[in-house]
Amino acid sequence: RSRNDDDDDDDDDDKDDDDDKDDKKDKKDKKEKEGKQKKKRGPTVCEVTEVSAVPKKEMLKLCKVVIHPGTDPVEIVTSAPNVSAGHKFIAAPPGYTTANGVEVKASRVAGLESAGMFCGPKEMGWDTDILDGDLAIMLDSAEVGSPAPSYEEAVAAFQQREEAKQKKEEEAKAAATAKDDKKKNGKKGKAAEDEDLDELLAEFHAADGFDAALQECKPVAADAAQEDRADDETVNAKTLANRKKKEKRKAKQQEK
Repeated sequence: RSRNDDDDDDDDDDKDDDDDKDDKKDKKDKKEKEGKQKKKRGPTVCEVTEVSAVPKKEMLKLCKVVIHPGTDPVEIVTSAPNVSAGHKFIAAPPGYTTANGVEVKASRVAGLESAGMFCGPKEMGWDTDILDGDLAIMLDSAEVGSPAPSYEEAVAAFQQREEAKQKKEEEAKAAATAKDDKKKNGKKGKAAEDEDLDELLAEFHAADGFDAALQECKPVAADAAQEDRADDETVNAKTLANRKKKEKRKAKQQEK
């Protein structure tokens, strides 16, 4: 065996080593890429900008959803009853498999394109002791495009909403009670004024000579009215008499 043959064997070994290194690197890059894609496909916080009814499907809604800031909205068809415009929810994009085994796909639902799925606690693999299993997870305080929060964070957001809702209901109830009290106090005040007026009139009636003076005033007023009518009749008679005199004088002048 020659020396040149030995050199050729060494070159082949080096080449095999390089190929192994390249294979390992390719596998590593592929694994990292798959990991990034898997992470990218995970559920994120999205914002619903518009909701419309699906024709002939009362339980379904067509939602326009912003998945990442600065991107155009995508459309998602959902049956979650609490999804509404102006709120943020967790949504899974196509290619993601939820914790309860649902593979999210871009598909047609009720004849409409749907590019994702809103997630409830079941889809996230969470307990439903506090969060309703039939409702999408709402997270209005979270940033759009951020990864789905933890169960504890979702529960804290839910409890804050419930406290705010309860406070608002209590304030509305207190305002309604105050309005009713004001109305009742107004009626009581008017009734008290009427009672005071009745008492004042009773005092006047009880005073000596009040009723007699009142009776005296009535005939006086009646006599005054009769005198006014008599004066009017006198004036009218005088006017008629003067008119007849003028007519007689005119007639005499015409005869002459």
